[in-house]
Amino acid sequence: MSALTTVANTQHVLGSTPTMSLSKHTVLDGHMLRIRNIDVTRSDLIPSTVIDACCAIIQEQAEREGSIATDFCFFSSWLGPLVSGHANGRSVGSFCEHVSVATAQGSLTDTAKKERWAIPLCGGSPPYWVLGYVDHRRKELGVYDSIPELESHEWAEPLLLRILDGIHERLSMPGCRWLSSEWRRLVKSPKPEQRQLDAWSCGLFCLLAAEEFARGTGFNSNGNNHKDSIRTEALQRLLCIPITRREAEGQLTDNEEPEIIEHGDATSARRGGLEATAQAHAARVVW
Repeated sequence: MSALTTVANTQHVLGSTPTMSLSKHTVLDGHMLRIRNIDVTRSDLIPSTVIDACCAIIQEQAEREGSIATDFCFFSSWLGPLVSGHANGRSVGSFCEHVSVATAQGSLTDTAKKERWAIPLCGGSPPYWVLGYVDHRRKELGVYDSIPELESHEWAEPLLLRILDGIHERLSMPGCRWLSSEWRRLVKSPKPEQRQLDAWSCGLFCLLAAEEFARGTGFNSNGNNHKDSIRTEALQRLLCIPITRREAEGQLTDNEEPEIIEHGDATSARRGGLEATAQAHAARVVW
């Protein structure tokens, strides 16, 4: 039994009894939503574009305003599909490119100085969002899971470790012996009464975890009662992303900066290249 699994089981025992009994074999409500002739599945509700954009805005606000700690950065959720071979770098950008834009300045040196990293991860069957993280100073890594009874860490931890190895290599940082006793490997989750109770809101919980990670306050102060507020905040953030104008051929080259024609309030600049434009329809996703 891994150290990570042991901690997870301990968390399940402590605290009040969850409001419903789950196991890794539980099948949550997976009915399709339908309006007119539009079918909406769980994978349509919180796409990676929304999660990555919101995480980027949280980070850039912290770096610009200095209102919370700036010792962290978020990496793209595309790193998981890229290291597992489920995505083509030609269409979504290479692993190295995504690592390079993890800070607003695109500086690998600045990224290497960040002590805390977080990466949204999607996996399992059906697909499910969790937040992987590492704290180099505290020698702690783990997975935030809004339904820990499903034991998503079984697929998420190996994926997280592969991503972390790849980032270390890209940043020319020494490798780490993640599985050694010097590293704590944890599963974090909301308090039992605040855990996810549906099959749809894992993306919202991932965003709640991202906010808590940025503040450095742990992962148990938010939960099911805060879904509405994070949904509203995410929409506001997306609507305030600067609008960019594409070149006539419809694409920017890797070395071109987008021409910003309108600024929002949430952020004054976007990361270049890969995340130059947040598509307008992303803000209209039904959550």
